[in-house]
Amino acid sequence: MKTIELYLAKADETMQEAVVMKQNNLYSGSVSRSYYASFYAVQAALESKSVFSKTHQGALIMFNKHFIKTEIFPRTLSAF
Repeated sequence: MKTIELYLAKADETMQEAVVMKQNNLYSGSVSRSYYASFYAVQAALESKSVFSKTHQGALIMFNKHFIKTEIFPRTLSAF
């Protein structure tokens, strides 16, 4: 399986965990899993551009550089 597909599968699995946690009133855990699901999805997007980041902050910076500033994704998806 390609790296992009692995990241997307991980994002999907992690989001499913977030949903289960929310349904069981485990809100803090749900927020955490949602964050990680988003992080894995961003890593998949970066991989599509042959870009890799070791850190969460680096992933955010690279996502903004390659997807927000180029208007591939709307600015509303940016933390900046």
